[in-house]
Amino acid sequence: MTLIGCTAWGEPIFPNVIDYIEKSEIHPLVAKTFALKDIAMAQQALLEKTHVGNFVLIPPP
Repeated sequence: MTLIGCTAWGEPIFPNVIDYIEKSEIHPLVAKTFALKDIAMAQQALLEKTHVGNFVLIPPP
C-alpha cells in the first residue's frame, strides 16, 4: 500500500493512523478521488463545501 498525503499532527500520530487503517480498524471517509492533473477541479469542489469526507489526489503512474 502506498499512501501519499500531508498532516499537521505530531509525528507519532500519523504512523498510528496508518496502522489502524491497515488493520481495518478505521476506514477513512473519502468523498471523491481526482487525478492529480485535475487538482483545480478538486480545489473548486473543496471550496463548494458540499462534500462529506476527504478528497484524494491520485498521482500519475
